[in-house]
Amino acid sequence: MTIGFLICTIGLIPIVLAITVHQIYKGSKLSPGLFIYMILITLWQLNIGVLYFREILPESLALFLFRLFRAGPTFSVLAVFYIAHVTIENYSSIFKKYTAVSKILKFVFNKKTFVILMIWSLMIYIINWTTLGIMGLTKEDLGPQMSFYFPEYGLLGWLYKLHVSSFLFFLIIVYFIARQIQNSRVRSFLSALALYSVFLFITGFLNFNPETGALSSSIGVIFFSTMIMARFVKLNIDIELNYQRLMERQKKLDFTGNLTGSLVHEVKNINTIIKGYLHILTKDKASFNERQNRALEMITQAAEHLNGLTNNYK
Repeated sequence: MTIGFLICTIGLIPIVLAITVHQIYKGSKLSPGLFIYMILITLWQLNIGVLYFREILPESLALFLFRLFRAGPTFSVLAVFYIAHVTIENYSSIFKKYTAVSKILKFVFNKKTFVILMIWSLMIYIINWTTLGIMGLTKEDLGPQMSFYFPEYGLLGWLYKLHVSSFLFFLIIVYFIARQIQNSRVRSFLSALALYSVFLFITGFLNFNPETGALSSSIGVIFFSTMIMARFVKLNIDIELNYQRLMERQKKLDFTGNLTGSLVHEVKNINTIIKGYLHILTKDKASFNERQNRALEMITQAAEHLNGLTNNYK
C-alpha cells in the first residue's frame, strides 16, 4: 500500500507542473496540448498505482479504476500527435528542406489522420473495458511484505500493446521532423519532447513486467515532467525575449520612418519654392546670356533630381 501511495503521489507531479505552467503561459499555442499530455501522464501513473492497493481495495473496484485510468496511456498517442501537429502547423514555413519533409507532413500530420487515430484510440479504450481486453486482475507476491494486482489480458490484449507501440512510431517521426526546423528554439523543444517521451515510453513499457513496472515508470515520470517543463519554460522565455527585441527594433524603425518622412516633407516644400522661382526665371530666359542659361538649366536639373529622390524616399 505504501508503494501505491508513493506511485500516485509521484503521478501528481505532471499535473501540478502542467497547471502551474498553463496559468503562466495561457497564450502559448503549445500550452493546451502539453497540458492535456501531462494530465494523461498523471492518469498513466495512477493506472499503475491502483495495482498496489491490494490491501485496501477489493479486486472489483481495483479493476474498475485500472480500466478507468487506462485512458492515460491509451490517449497519450493522440496528445503527442496534437502537439506535433500544432508545432508543425505554426512553423512549417521555416523547414530546412521542403521536399521529403512536406510529403511526410501532408501524409501523416493532418486532421484526417487525427480523426482516424482518435477513433482507433477510443476503440482500444472500449475493448479495455471488456474481457477481450482485460479479463481481470491476478494477485502477485514479491515477498512477504509486498503484494499487488497485475492485469490478466484477454484475447485482444495484444491490440493495446500494439497501440502503445505506435506511440514510439510517432515519436520517431516527430524527432526527425523536428530536426528539419530552422528555428533553433522550436527545434530544441520538439526534439526534447520526442526524446524524453521515448524514455517515458520505455519505462512505461516495463509496466508489463510486474517486477520492474512500479519503479521504472516512476523514474520515467519524474524525469519527463521536470525536464519537459523546463524546456517549455525556456522556449517561452526565449520567444518572449525575441519578441521584445523585435518590438524594440520596430520602435527604432518607426522613429526612423517618421524622421525620414518629416525630412522628405520639408525638402519637398523647399524644392517646390525653388521650382516656382525657376518657372518665373524661365519666362525671362531670352534675356539671359549663355552662361546664365547654362546655370539655369543646371538648377532645373538639380531640382528635378531632388524631386525624384524625395519621391523615392517617400
